[in-house]
Amino acid sequence: MKNKSLIDAYLAGELEGDQLLKFEQEMESDADLGERIQIRKLFNEQLEDYLEENLLEGDKKEFDSLLRKYPALQDELDLYKQAIFAIEHKKKILDLRQKMAGIPDEAKRKPPQSFKKWIWIGGMSLAAGIGIFFLLRLLFFVPVAGLDEQIAEYKSPHPIPDSLLIISKEWMASQGGDPVERLLGEGLEAYQNGSYQLAIDKFDQVKRKGRFLDISQFYQGLAYLYSDQVELAQEQLVSVSTGTSNYFLPANWFLALLYIEQEEYAAAEPLLLYLQKREAYKEQATILLELLAKNK
Repeated sequence: MKNKSLIDAYLAGELEGDQLLKFEQEMESDADLGERIQIRKLFNEQLEDYLEENLLEGDKKEFDSLLRKYPALQDELDLYKQAIFAIEHKKKILDLRQKMAGIPDEAKRKPPQSFKKWIWIGGMSLAAGIGIFFLLRLLFFVPVAGLDEQIAEYKSPHPIPDSLLIISKEWMASQGGDPVERLLGEGLEAYQNGSYQLAIDKFDQVKRKGRFLDISQFYQGLAYLYSDQVELAQEQLVSVSTGTSNYFLPANWFLALLYIEQEEYAAAEPLLLYLQKREAYKEQATILLELLAKNK
């Protein structure tokens, strides 16, 4: 759907000044824009109830019809489901780590006495040995062999498109121009030069103005990622990882890399499966899925 980000910002009451005036003028000249706004409004209002299966039967049929008519909305719904799965999985991992932290190291290493007795009496079967191997792998998060080099290659700094760099240089060179555009240009230049903390600070200033949120959150997320501030990187990338963002595909790609690097493979897999269907990331996602599968 055209102008998704602007439509969302309009519905949320976030457009102001010239931007709001320009959008309202477009509404008057574009006969289809009003319909798109109503479709987006319906999707936003009913999404949570749909995911939690709280919609009435008639409303559910209407929502399903909307998804069939607009595949982009179905894609967005799939990403929401994958994000929910990843968040729930991460909570389980954190809970497990907290439980493991409370167990003395000696207790982790030694099997219970009853288990020892069973071994001496009957011997360990092959099936039991395999089961213990996978249990230990689950508990202690053994890294997948062969992933480190691939992740290092794929995680190399994401370049800013030349067209965007040209525009950002024009913003910075403009005398008496828009100060927010200048800040964004400075942030992009700092990111391009590898000055990630400076870039983070500039993007923060842009976001406080309530403009250029998509681009600021995406490149700020990458700046956090490349400066090893993983939790902050995840927070920013998640915010642009849905179909309403122009950066939702690369954001999901880098989230998948982040999860793999943190050895949270079950959180990465649904994102990779989705990206495998997208031409831009089909080859890379397939390679990572094959590497993950080898360790199962």
